[in-house]
Amino acid sequence: MSSTDFDGIVPGDHHDAWYVSKAVWGATVACFFAMAAILIATGQIYHHLRHYHEPVVQRYTIRILLMVPIYAFDSCVSLFTYKTIVAFIMTLLRDIYEAYTLYNFLALMLCYLGGANVLVSKWREDMHSPKEGGNSSDDPEDLSNVFSWWTMTCCLKSMLTIDINNPMFLRMIKAGVLQYIFVKIFLAIFALVMECLDLYHEGQFRIKGGFLYFVIIQNISIFISLYSLVVFYLATKKYLAPFKPVIKFAMIKLIIFVTFWQGAVIAFLFFLQVLEPIKGLTKGASSVFMQNFLICIEAVPLAGLNWLGFPPGTVKKGKETNVRHALKHFVRMR
Repeated sequence: MSSTDFDGIVPGDHHDAWYVSKAVWGATVACFFAMAAILIATGQIYHHLRHYHEPVVQRYTIRILLMVPIYAFDSCVSLFTYKTIVAFIMTLLRDIYEAYTLYNFLALMLCYLGGANVLVSKWREDMHSPKEGGNSSDDPEDLSNVFSWWTMTCCLKSMLTIDINNPMFLRMIKAGVLQYIFVKIFLAIFALVMECLDLYHEGQFRIKGGFLYFVIIQNISIFISLYSLVVFYLATKKYLAPFKPVIKFAMIKLIIFVTFWQGAVIAFLFFLQVLEPIKGLTKGASSVFMQNFLICIEAVPLAGLNWLGFPPGTVKKGKETNVRHALKHFVRMR
């Protein structure tokens, strides 16, 4: 097997480099899809800003909606600035925003519920208030019944003795989600250092390459984060029912799949030689190229589905908000 250079182009095959091969046409087509996704998302975000009647809720919503256009834009740029340090850094920043999106999703759900203290109070009331008809254990919506072995949450039943002054259960859920942000930042620094040392080998599962350990650590972290969201949903689904949370949870998980696990699967398929490398590119470079290409294409349906999962705000005719003022509120951290 021939060695590869930093640019992911097979030595001796420079006349078939990606920017003069058929791959450039694929990149061009992908970028048209990316621009379409950005336009769809921009229209939805503008609608929220024009009807900014629920500032706190819509602030979190817009932050979530930004994930699709950010991914589409970064993936498009990466296709044309292939294997430059700029493209590499943009990919890392994009991944960090993915983790930030999970935080904003949890914050949005808590906002729907009135805040953490209100939620803990509801849990406490449900656990101590008598149920009509006698035994609360027969109620499928009772907190002691929503956790079971098939959702891998049966071990959490003992944690449901929640005290309003010590909401450990909710704290653990928030910690499970938030750890992903810190892990992402650490992995971004790790990947950048390894790339500068030419030891990262993106898209290649080498024992001596940093990418393999990047994928393992990120898999563990993202599993904990998504598991925490599942536990949160199980414990709050009856309170969140008016806000149609199922499609929102489904959208977040779908985006996470597209942005991470899809890339890992593609890289693994190239590693097993199930997929052939793009002409002039190595296996690792081909997997990265294909992942960016697919993200651009998939961004369009994802942007469309966001209209269903996170519909525009309430329209009040004659009471449209000032977009500039709405933007000022949106950019505040709190």
